[in-house]
Amino acid sequence: MVQGGVVRLTSLIALAIVVLPFAATVLVLFD
Repeated sequence: MVQGGVVRLTSLIALAIVVLPFAATVLVLFD
């Protein structure tokens, strides 16, 4: 149960690392 939560948390962090720079770039371009 705990291990599944860790995997989900890790995947969320990885997703954030991928998405945040992209979102920041979009915000800068369309600002």
